[in-house]
Amino acid sequence: MSAPPIVLPAAQDTARSILSQLAAQGIDPGEAGSVTAGDPIRTERDAAPLVTLILEGVAARTRAGEALSLGLAGPGDVLGLGVAQDDGGVSGGLWLTPGRRIELPLATLEEKLTPLALVELSLQALRSSEAAARVEIARHARLRVTDRLAALIADIHARSGEAAIALRQSELAALLAVRRAGVSNACGELQARGAIRLRRGVIELIDLNALRQPAAVTRP
Repeated sequence: MSAPPIVLPAAQDTARSILSQLAAQGIDPGEAGSVTAGDPIRTERDAAPLVTLILEGVAARTRAGEALSLGLAGPGDVLGLGVAQDDGGVSGGLWLTPGRRIELPLATLEEKLTPLALVELSLQALRSSEAAARVEIARHARLRVTDRLAALIADIHARSGEAAIALRQSELAALLAVRRAGVSNACGELQARGAIRLRRGVIELIDLNALRQPAAVTRP
């Protein structure tokens, strides 16, 4: 019997809230920069902590110095706000799709936002990261690698509309905390199912319904 699907919770647009509050004070946060799949989320500039506002695209949350995904972040999410940087907490990430982002020094937000607004926005960011981490942990405990990879592809598509993931299998293996051979086998299963097509360095989504079909066994 297959396990029921694990669904991501609806996200709050914390990034838009921050931009709106800065705009109300006449503060221009600067132009959004473009990113590509495989780019890291920068956690600091000139040794000062950075906050990343995700406008477009999808990233995997990670801990400092690690590649393991602790859940996805998409448009409206904020990284680097409300989570300690020096205690092993979530501190960065890896872009999984092309996108756009604004980077702001954490000190700027601490200076320009009221303490109450900063606390509320930090709590929103923390709730979003904790919810994403719970989904990831549940999938790791209950699902086979094939189903975890399928869920990752489906979530990326749902958040960004992207039908292609330009990541190497070694990068996917690190995100899922499995061996590369496990990802290779999972890709083969999904391609045989007609859900994806494999191209050099790219996984292309072909059939979303086929992708969502659970494997015959859903134990880890």
